[in-house]
Amino acid sequence: MTATAPSTSEDGTVTASNTTYSIAVRTSAVENAETAAFVFVQLIDEAGNKTDRMKLKCSLTHRKKYQRGHSDLFLLVDQPYLGRLKQIEVMHVVKDSMYDTILGFP
Repeated sequence: MTATAPSTSEDGTVTASNTTYSIAVRTSAVENAETAAFVFVQLIDEAGNKTDRMKLKCSLTHRKKYQRGHSDLFLLVDQPYLGRLKQIEVMHVVKDSMYDTILGFP
């Protein structure tokens, strides 16, 4: 995940601004790893500041997101700049009970 830091003026004043976060989601290559669930994220920094809960809508890399073995890139635009991130909450709403979501972290 990446984000652009707020700007600093010539007098040293930090201007809080909105930013764009990019989030990459890798779906496992194991059988039945794909999902049709709605996936949401919320970013939280070390001070406890957080973004709204955001739905990962349109993958920039694949027309059909969360497919087995694919990496999907999402942009979260016009979000408040947070400091150093402490936590990323991932939530999903399953459209069909046959879909389970398994999260893995490197």
